[in-house]
Amino acid sequence: MSTHQKNSSQKTGLRPICVNTGCEQPVTYSHTSRSGVRRWRPVCSRCQRASYGNGDHAPGVVPIKKAHCENQDGRLGYECTAHIAYPGVLELDHRDGDRCNNDPANIQTLCKVCHSYKGHISNDFRRRRLTQREEPVIIATQTQEQQ
Repeated sequence: MSTHQKNSSQKTGLRPICVNTGCEQPVTYSHTSRSGVRRWRPVCSRCQRASYGNGDHAPGVVPIKKAHCENQDGRLGYECTAHIAYPGVLELDHRDGDRCNNDPANIQTLCKVCHSYKGHISNDFRRRRLTQREEPVIIATQTQEQQ
């Protein structure tokens, strides 16, 4: 399955395929949001376990997750100096904030601190909350001129 097909299945609500190159397994369940939408991890259960050091990737699978925080190059405005004690402290981040866009060019590996910082400076978390809620109701009030 091509990357485009992987991304398309995710946007249509079908259970997507693991983002790792060479893995064709369906992704693992993460949680259900308050609005009732099922959320999926970007990787299958085997790749999820392997990314935490609990097992190996299937033969031929190339993980997209790096062994270091990619902010070491200063892409977020400062250089990450975090000590990576084990792979579980690294997370996959969607550069554009769209967690449905699993294009490998849109994925970067960040430590938990850098991932949280990036989400806040780019409003990834706020944007997600606003899109899950209904549009705000604006109550019009009459001004003194209109009375």
